Parts: sequence; C-alpha cells; structure tokens
Amino acid sequence: MSEATIKNRRSIAVRLVALLPALLIPVGCHGPATPAAVDITDGGQSVVTESLVWRGQAAPPWPPGIWSWSWNHLSAGSDRLSTGDPHRATLVVTSPSRDGTRVLECRWLFVPALPETGLICLIPVDTLVWHDFRIDAAAIDPGVSLPLPRRRVASADFDDLLDLLRHLTRPRFAGRVTHWPDTPVPVQITAAVSGTLNLAACFEAALDIWNNDPAGPWFQAEPSAPWGVRLIHYPDVTLHPPLRAQITRLDDCGRPLRIQILCGNNYDSARDSIYAVRGFVHELAHALFLWGHSPDRNHCLWGAAPPQVMAPATEEREAVLWWHSLPQGMELTNYDVINEP
Repeated sequence: MSEATIKNRRSIAVRLVALLPALLIPVGCHGPATPAAVDITDGGQSVVTESLVWRGQAAPPWPPGIWSWSWNHLSAGSDRLSTGDPHRATLVVTSPSRDGTRVLECRWLFVPALPETGLICLIPVDTLVWHDFRIDAAAIDPGVSLPLPRRRVASADFDDLLDLLRHLTRPRFAGRVTHWPDTPVPVQITAAVSGTLNLAACFEAALDIWNNDPAGPWFQAEPSAPWGVRLIHYPDVTLHPPLRAQITRLDDCGRPLRIQILCGNNYDSARDSIYAVRGFVHELAHALFLWGHSPDRNHCLWGAAPPQVMAPATEEREAVLWWHSLPQGMELTNYDVINEP
C-alpha cells in the first residue's frame, strides 16, 4: 500500500470521527432552548432544532433513526431546483421522555454549510417516509427546519395527513399553524333549551366526545374565562345552518381569542338530540381551528350536508393533534413544493 493511500485513508478516518458527535445523540439528552449552529469538518454545519413537546403519552409519529437527505438551491421566484448538483444532508431523529412527557428532537447535518441567504429545498432520499420542504437559509429555526413524516389516512379524498390538515386549515389560517393561548380550551356553557330538548346537554355530550382522546382533554368548562369557546342560544330564531361557529375576538397578532357556537330553535325535541350532538361535534372541530370542511362523509367535518357521524374520524383527531403540537407560525405551505423541470 502506497504512502499516499495510507495518508488518504487516515484523513478520511479523521473526518468521520469528527462527524460522530454531530450524529450520535444520547437518548434522554436535549438541545438548548434556541438552535445551535456549529462549523464542523469539511465546512459542514450542524443545526439542532428546539425540542418539540408532543401532547399525550404516545411518542410523536416521527420515525427515529438516521436519515439521508440532500439539499439544493431553489431558483429565484419559483419552486424549481437549481441545475447544480444537490448537497448532502443527514437528519437524526430521537424521541426521549422528559419529566414523563415525550418530546421530539431533530438534528440536521448539512455538508457543505448552508448559504447565508436564499431559499433551499430539503429533499429526502426516502420520499415515501418524508415530505420535501423549503426553508429560508437565513432563518433556520425550529418553526421552519422541522421535517414532517408522511402519515396515511383512511380517506380516499386526501393524499396523506398533511394534505388533510392543509385542506382543513386553509380557509381561515392558510396553513399557518395557530394556537389557542393554552389547552384545554375553556368553555362557557349557558342554559339552552329548545322545546323539549336540552341543547346545553347535547353540547356537553359533544365536549365529552372530543375529550375522550388519548391526547385530550381538549376542552374544559370554565364559566369565567376571558377567552375560549362560548355557547350562545337564540331561543326564538331558526338558524341556517342550524349550528354555527364564529370568531368574535382576536388577540393583538390576529389569532382567535373567542369563538361562539350559535344555536337556535331548529332542534326542539328528544328525537333531534342525535343531530344536535353531531352538529356540535362538527362545530367543536372548528373551535379547534379546523375551519374548513371535508368532502368525506365519514368525517365529522363533512361539508356537503349535516354531519352523518357521531365522533371525529381518527385522522381528524390526528389533524387536531398535529395542529396544536407543531410550532406556532409554522407554514405548512412550505412542504411538498418541488416542481421538477
């Protein structure tokens, strides 16, 4: 073996050893509260995202392990990749438990380091596992550098969970993740009796349906809360549609602070209780910021007619979980953006 070959192999070994600290993250450890970027061997860059707390006891649905990606520039004014060769990227995903709560932690390794400005696209090798997405190289933070795994849904009307979530949040939020100030969301329940039907009891039954969730409870009765959801009854009015959710107050950033759920005298007998509960389940989905409607009649948010189901579908519950666990301000429109030449 020549001396040049030996030196070359030693050089490669040194570089690999230097990369190991960036790739091996001990389970149970976590990064700093803000992202850290450190220059590494070969002019690379290591970026650690802030830990993401996942609601409920289940681990977040991000597949743990070391994943191969690439990154490339996006052409100015479009979502087409530049003609240059893609660069390497490595994603390390862990899901440790901290104080009894599961968290998500991601570390990116970019080789070479990202440019200081410009849009780039992160492209997974495993396109059936991950969504591609674009980021602003000058604004790497947990809200924009978070990879999203693909999640199947039962509905044939949507490609995956991200497609469903974007569809259901586009009408009001345009796919920009928006949270209530806290959860469970406080609820004010006023007396509401129409004919022989206790609409307030139907509303409480719908609250129980939503709260019967591993990631719940989502709602909590709190009569004096200055924000949250409020049931409003108009006893002498027939509403079209029979139930309605409306945003009546915003915070200084334009996020909803008060949502009223309106009901009239449309449902007024015991035989109407099933329709009232279904309708309230539908409106409470809006109160969890799924402001759109679904073309799938098996969803509580079916929009073509009054809802036909008594409870949200599993994928609707998962959409709510994602919406309230992902970083506030995260732009879901930044995912699945590649336009191939």
